[in-house]
Amino acid sequence: MIRRRSLTLLAAVALLGAVVGFGVAQDDAGQTRKGQKGKDEKIEGYTSVSVNIPAVTLNVVVTDKDGNLITGLDKSYFKVYEDGQLQELTNFFPDLSPINVVLVLESSGVISGLEYDFWYAVLDFVKNLRPDDYCALITYDIKPHIAVDFTLDKQKIIREANISLYYKGFNESALADVVIFTIDRMKDVQGKKAVILLSTGLDTFSKKTYDDALKAAATSDTVIYAVSMGQLERTINEPLYSSATRSDLLMADLRLKSITKKTGGTAFFPRFSSEYPSVFRNLNMYLRYQYTMAYTPTNQKLDNKNRKIRVEAEADINRDGKPDKLKVSHKESYKAVEK
Repeated sequence: MIRRRSLTLLAAVALLGAVVGFGVAQDDAGQTRKGQKGKDEKIEGYTSVSVNIPAVTLNVVVTDKDGNLITGLDKSYFKVYEDGQLQELTNFFPDLSPINVVLVLESSGVISGLEYDFWYAVLDFVKNLRPDDYCALITYDIKPHIAVDFTLDKQKIIREANISLYYKGFNESALADVVIFTIDRMKDVQGKKAVILLSTGLDTFSKKTYDDALKAAATSDTVIYAVSMGQLERTINEPLYSSATRSDLLMADLRLKSITKKTGGTAFFPRFSSEYPSVFRNLNMYLRYQYTMAYTPTNQKLDNKNRKIRVEAEADINRDGKPDKLKVSHKESYKAVEK
């Protein structure tokens, strides 16, 4: 049974003590296809890591070289290394449990003219949720706002997103602040969890720095996926932009790429709203089809040091008698800290 708590309650709990946890991994597009053992479907690799010494638990998604989802594997196909040392898997099972997901929506004056793009993205995101998936909505302008706490009522998410896009906030966006705010409130959420960030990537008002956001992402146990908004407008207007504006927009893309990568997620840059259905179908698959595995580290020291993790998988997907090297995108490290 997944324990779910409200984002607001978790904010209060976080003040009482530190919680040890670690993030999640990534990747790009993927479509479904039959593969080995009749159940192999395709998509990107993603690993979430939580640490409670002596056990390290990972949630892993596996793809082939084309980004197609691979399911139906057993633990014999996997090898897990920590700091270069092969680890023995003590637990392994496919995880098809419901998702706890937070939709983070930029709703400042920065997005003026892009409201419909954001709206269509929200609709396509919600369309892919299942009845037993819990969803919350956080909006942000100069600061984050919890618009909807975790709920099964997806229509409530749609209504509040619509209101936030219509009645936008201040003309500044604080991306680093909302990333840190959201990660902090996800620490004690149990089960399969993720953050979907709909954003331009621009940051004009954060109190925290970009480096602060990267550090928070690196130690997070929640995967973040981002969908960059406004790409078509940027393409059309690029000849009119000053060099300073071009630099700001390149930095915006870099923020989304680097923050998501730190958690083991990935960023998407659709140019047209017609691409949204495909993007969110892929995201849904990333979150839906996972393997949960655990190992007891050979290094049992709680020395506050980073431990590098590498997960490898091989299987004869094309059935040519040779093992195919599969892509397992995952969070690359955790910190061995005593609770």
